Amino acid sequence: LFDADTVYVALDNHKNGDFRPLLVVSRDRGRSWKSMVGDLPERHLVWRLVQDHVEPRLFFVGTEFGIFTSVDGGQRWLPLRGGAPTISFRDLAIQRRENDLVGGSFGRGIWILDDYTPLRAMARSGLPDSPTLYEPRRAWWYVEKRPIFGGGKGYQGDDYFVAPNPEFGALFTYYLKDDLRSRTAQRQAAEKDRLSQNQDTPVPDWAALAAETREAAPTVLLVIRDEAGAVVRRIEAPAKAGLHRVTWDLRYPALDAVGTGGSFIAPEPTGFLASTGRYQATLEARVDGDLRTLAGPVPVQVEALRSGALPGADPSAVAAFGQRVAKLNRALSAAGLHLPLLERRLGDLQMALARSQAGGELDRQLEAARQQFFALRDQLGGDPNKAVVKEPQASTISDRYFHAYLGVAFSTYGPTPMHLRSLDIAEREYTQWRAQVEQLGQHTLPALEQALIDAGGPWTRGQPLPRLLQ
Repeated sequence: LFDADTVYVALDNHKNGDFRPLLVVSRDRGRSWKSMVGDLPERHLVWRLVQDHVEPRLFFVGTEFGIFTSVDGGQRWLPLRGGAPTISFRDLAIQRRENDLVGGSFGRGIWILDDYTPLRAMARSGLPDSPTLYEPRRAWWYVEKRPIFGGGKGYQGDDYFVAPNPEFGALFTYYLKDDLRSRTAQRQAAEKDRLSQNQDTPVPDWAALAAETREAAPTVLLVIRDEAGAVVRRIEAPAKAGLHRVTWDLRYPALDAVGTGGSFIAPEPTGFLASTGRYQATLEARVDGDLRTLAGPVPVQVEALRSGALPGADPSAVAAFGQRVAKLNRALSAAGLHLPLLERRLGDLQMALARSQAGGELDRQLEAARQQFFALRDQLGGDPNKAVVKEPQASTISDRYFHAYLGVAFSTYGPTPMHLRSLDIAEREYTQWRAQVEQLGQHTLPALEQALIDAGGPWTRGQPLPRLLQ
């Protein structure tokens, strides 16, 4: 690729009982040869060698038991992990447009190392002495298809073979020279060092142990910001020394209320897509609540994969609508957790009323509160009695939210007028509904709870701690 006089040859002598790796280079058109085996392990027959098309010191070899790379022209070789099977790789190829390494294994299919460009930087300057975040390749903006319900093989059974795609989004590679250690790990490392020198290990005092047990684990964060510097996403990443990879899925964080689960398709809640454009990423460490920058910033370019058959909304408008939907989802998911708490308070009040000395007026007030609760519940999600027999109902707040959600969940086209109107109505109706819920939860029920305390009833959950009666 770089010098017409240079020739690389991978040899195979295993039929004569010689299982050594044999790899040589000639820089004078074959007049003389020099070994490139370096520190390749024994019995690793070399089947294929490829050289990077940009950095001449970067090589990959397929051997009898895996794939190795060298960033120094073949003096030292490192095994490539990342899910590569320990099996013979008979062929290697480089996909130059995407800078991917493609390996053909003997009986285990194709293995792909996505975007190996960080290895080029290491070939030029070696492993860095400080934390380093490498610039990612451009990320393609689209909505992933799920041809089988549930993703992957779905319900097709184990006879239906599928292999996972690369993680969707912007793929980041970073290097940490040292672990980000907790106080406990630092103490244990110091004790291990003292033991290796036959020295006593001091016993930590109670204050030191308390600091260790109360410490939040040090964390490495990949922080994505937009061009204005506003934080778009914070992603936790491994804090161990070494080379790591983490993917930003081009989405904002999920705004679902804490405590709500995901779905069969997505076990964890997911946010909506951010817009196309330029972003920047930094690698940060969080220790004792303080953030410090480890590496970066590096630029991140997000581009649309294709233009649709129909001209849709501008990507920034699609992202803005998605954030409106996400905020309404935050409110509705919170409501889904809040209503059971109100129902539990009403149940507690019924028990407390039965154990009190109250007159009949509190019974009437509590029943009115219960009926108000049921009406509010039905406004949000519909009448469960009708739902169980599939009886048509008027559109609820949740129905209108779902119509708006469909405008951005599975397409980059953008919202239609119907989606926009559904969201407007849902936001307006939720605002009115929330005011009634707040009246019930913050005024009606506390007044009933206090009235029961005054009538000699027991304390119920959600109330302030009772004072001692004089």
